[in-house]
Amino acid sequence: MKNKLIKRIVFGFICGALIGHIITFLFNLSVGTVSLVSPELLSSIGLFWSIVLQTLLSGLWGVAGFGGMCFYDVEKWGLLTATAVHFICIFAAAVLAFFVLQWLPFTLPFLFAIFVFVAVQFLIVWLIMYFKWKKNVRDMNENLIKYKEKQLNEKND
Repeated sequence: MKNKLIKRIVFGFICGALIGHIITFLFNLSVGTVSLVSPELLSSIGLFWSIVLQTLLSGLWGVAGFGGMCFYDVEKWGLLTATAVHFICIFAAAVLAFFVLQWLPFTLPFLFAIFVFVAVQFLIVWLIMYFKWKKNVRDMNENLIKYKEKQLNEKND
């Protein structure tokens, strides 16, 4: 369990940091600026600290997404509890990243936009994973039936 969590945290941090930098760069490029960080953040704390902060917060967002998958491994929690806690962690990390990195102004409409953005992404990934695991369970049940039939046939022969 601990190894799986550590791997997910490291992978999540790397993916989150890379995705954060790529998205910021592409957004800045689309508005005619060549920069790895938002212009507002750059002017307030400088290039070096902007990159460090963006790497840390984007990485944290990735950790919330990938590391948070371990919530589903908590045996005492049902699917609803694990899903709610995972979503809250991802949403909190997203809000922190969006507002501290000055990707969006800190206003209620933008907070709602972030909620919708995160909820849609979360729902898509959750549904993909749900149907993947549902298929895996169906396949295991079919294999179990085949195994039992084989055992019964061998016993009758």
